Amino acid sequence: MSRLTPLWDTPELHVRRFDHAHAGHAPDDAEEVAGQYIISVVERGRFLLHCRGQRWELGPGDVMLSRPGMEFRVQHPGHDYGDVCLSLCLADASMEAADPQRVWPASRPPVLRAADRTAYLHWALLRAVRDAQGLHAEACAADWLEALAVPPRTAPRPFRPHTLRWHAERVQTARERLDAEPAAEHRLVQLARDAAMSPFQFARVFERLVGLPPHRYLLRARLRRAAAMLDAGSRVTDACYACGFNHPAHFTRLFRREFGALPSHYRGASAAAT
Repeated sequence: MSRLTPLWDTPELHVRRFDHAHAGHAPDDAEEVAGQYIISVVERGRFLLHCRGQRWELGPGDVMLSRPGMEFRVQHPGHDYGDVCLSLCLADASMEAADPQRVWPASRPPVLRAADRTAYLHWALLRAVRDAQGLHAEACAADWLEALAVPPRTAPRPFRPHTLRWHAERVQTARERLDAEPAAEHRLVQLARDAAMSPFQFARVFERLVGLPPHRYLLRARLRRAAAMLDAGSRVTDACYACGFNHPAHFTRLFRREFGALPSHYRGASAAAT
């Protein structure tokens, strides 16, 4: 029998741990139809996924992606029902805002292989749930969708679990610093020193886990802070200088590239919506 244990609930997302109770199991040949968008990370055990006439074997670290209407069948060779998954279930409204055709098209394969990026996202989600950090859990969901929007690349052999945790803790600390003080003059050398790494190693590990190099992550943090200020009614020039940009024209060009609208239009659209 399948069992779902709730770990975190908000209107936008639900975090569940999936495993099997000891008493009885559904037959492996039962067809299922997914009812919502679900990202499931295999934490333990193995199983076979049959979908669209293809078969995948999933093990620890692999990710199963379910979308509404997806028909699939799960099989457990040898009747070994020891698999455990952490599932992130996303509300339809959240997916509509994220543009599902871009981040989660119907043609996407339903499996992501184990990689450091997804291992880090799994670690961050567990940390947010453990510490009851609702905002961080929602940020983790956004990070997952952002990762899905980027085509998978050939990656080096994943870090071992203890190495991943060591790197994840230091990268997360650096991210929190960049997010909290985006206008500050952050230096790669200092970030690396605080993380007990060389600048080269820190930059490589940061991009491997976050999906962006540190300088691009900082730029995005500055632009998002500027967007929040504009949403709150700040003037374009005030948002520009307060978020670490020195030239309004350069700020406008970067902002338009990130959000698809001029800063003044972005503010106007936000105000009109309210």
